[in-house]
Amino acid sequence: MRETPVVIAKPSLAAYITCISGMAFGGWVTWIICNSANIHKEEPTIEFYLLAGLFAFVTIGSFITLLTIRSIELTRDALIIKRPFLFLKQSVLLANIEKVTEKPFKVESSTRGNKILIHTGSKATIVLINSKKLTIDTFSTRNYKELIKQLKHLYRLK
Repeated sequence: MRETPVVIAKPSLAAYITCISGMAFGGWVTWIICNSANIHKEEPTIEFYLLAGLFAFVTIGSFITLLTIRSIELTRDALIIKRPFLFLKQSVLLANIEKVTEKPFKVESSTRGNKILIHTGSKATIVLINSKKLTIDTFSTRNYKELIKQLKHLYRLK
């Protein structure tokens, strides 16, 4: 019988909005740059192709990030990480966790030397026995505080 989850941490709305807006904006700008009317006005230069490639790269990166967004379930024995768009599931037994650490986390953007603070929160790093690391942060996880609180509690009980 499948164990009942103690906490289910869904992806945050901010992660979805960031990915979808990156895909939409990057794709739109790439389409505008590569539109046949713009290409035929004059011979395309290397700068033209670099700019189109940059926005295409942003679009593809946002799409890949959207595909790898994860949902996390915590049960009494395991941490189950699901990637809903890729239909992947990974289980990490609590017995395989070496330590759980938490530190402050910031998401910043810089434009022309000005830094804009987008998000301030926390980031947890879970170190496994085989030296692999998992990170969970407040930007991409909806109920991060409850998940980490329960994870630390169950980790101490193991």
